[in-house]
Amino acid sequence: LGYLQGKWESNYPLAWDTMADFAYYYIVKDDEGANNGQGGYFRDHMDKNVTKHLANGSADRNGFPYVQGQMWGTNKLACGAAAASSLLVKLAEDEVVSPSVNTRNAKNFITRVVDYVLGVNEFNHPFLHGFKGDMTFRIHHRNAMGRDDNPPTDEKNRSDFMFASGGVIGGPSGTGQFSNIIEGGASYTETEGGCDYNAPFVFAMARMMAEKDPSSFGTGTPAVLTDHSYMVYPTDFSDYVVIDLISYGGANVTADLITLDGRVVKHIDVKNVREVMETGDVASGVYLMRVCNGEQSVGYKLIKR
Repeated sequence: LGYLQGKWESNYPLAWDTMADFAYYYIVKDDEGANNGQGGYFRDHMDKNVTKHLANGSADRNGFPYVQGQMWGTNKLACGAAAASSLLVKLAEDEVVSPSVNTRNAKNFITRVVDYVLGVNEFNHPFLHGFKGDMTFRIHHRNAMGRDDNPPTDEKNRSDFMFASGGVIGGPSGTGQFSNIIEGGASYTETEGGCDYNAPFVFAMARMMAEKDPSSFGTGTPAVLTDHSYMVYPTDFSDYVVIDLISYGGANVTADLITLDGRVVKHIDVKNVREVMETGDVASGVYLMRVCNGEQSVGYKLIKR
């Protein structure tokens, strides 16, 4: 983690240029005590970010963050805050961290943001384009109309055909403030769209669905270890091979790199979900990677050029 020395947190919600909380999640997942070399723990950075997001939600009478003073792309910011909260909740549920925020409050915040975008708001209208018959919530920018020209504003605002149906649009520029036009007024703050609006909304919604419709994939201990229990990559390797356990939760998993004549040239104990086998000193050739849990084993063919 030396390259992270001196790196500090961003309190801004997730957007195309602010992926800090995703970075914090994976850093802390790998090393709960990771810090930036100047006394700042990355787990605390994420905790601080989520604490601020929840406070912004509590400050609004509709429970919706970032309408106070932000005015531009409030849905994007709110969904980014919900995505960051989802990451912290997952770390808490996995007992990696003990956050200062109440995880139940964080889950309620996530649900509130998703509900707001879906239409439980002061406008009684979803902020997903095309999710209501009136089609009045339109997306700013002429490319949302499926046209290459730049027609007059009045024509844009009356257009019947729009691309990006289902896309999340900007959001209110203040509590109860939404002008609902594609061009003019506050349209550039309220009716924009883009992947950085959609992605955090999908992420936040996925967090809710994972709890309501849990999947057994990735949890528990299967009765039989199979080649679906792990991933080994790259199969055409050079300096390393990664052994990534997917669904096997047992202890005493080992990985052996074996030549075609049966010699074990590399051996590691797989103590974490993911282990890396260093193979820089291994000769070129065809190998078998054998992953074993003590009772069953599975193999995977690998090639070093």
